[in-house]
Order: sequence, then C-alpha cells, then structure tokens
Amino acid sequence: MIGWIYNIQEIIIKEEEDMIITYDVTKDIRFKQGKAVGMEKGKQRGVREGIKQGMKKAKESIIRKLLTIQQLSIDDVAQITDMPVSVVKGIKDSSLD
Repeated sequence: MIGWIYNIQEIIIKEEEDMIITYDVTKDIRFKQGKAVGMEKGKQRGVREGIKQGMKKAKESIIRKLLTIQQLSIDDVAQITDMPVSVVKGIKDSSLD
C-alpha cells in the first residue's frame, strides 16, 4: 500500500515537472504581501529584543558602578535600581571574577 502511494507521488511530481504551465508561488502578490508582513513583524520583534537586552546591560552597568560606592550596601543598590537583591549579588559576584 505504502509503495503504491509513493509511486503515485513520484508520478504526480513528474507530471508537474512536465507541465507547460508552471506557477511560481514566490511571484504571487499574496505571497509577497505575507512575506512583507512577516519580515516587518520580525524586525519589530528584533527591535524589542534589542531594546530589552540593551536596558538589561545598562542596568547591570549601573549596578556595578553603584557597588563601587563604599557607602551603599547590596540592599541599597537593589532598592535604587528596583532589582532583586539576588540579582545584585549575582552581578557583584560576577564582577569579582
């Protein structure tokens, strides 16, 4: 049964290749519109992710600088930056490496 189905698929593929009229879906207006929409959504998502990562790095940089101020405790830095104490401790520990 499966062999028969496989043979039919080969016959269909061969018939499509031998057809005089072919249709290139990549030239279709709806394909192009869908592709443009998909690319735009991808760009927007990329920008959002880039901004998110940039803000995270900036906050980590600020935390590192605040940790160099001797009068500020880890709790103070966490409160100033609105970050959990565990995150501030992690940044401090990674700075010591």
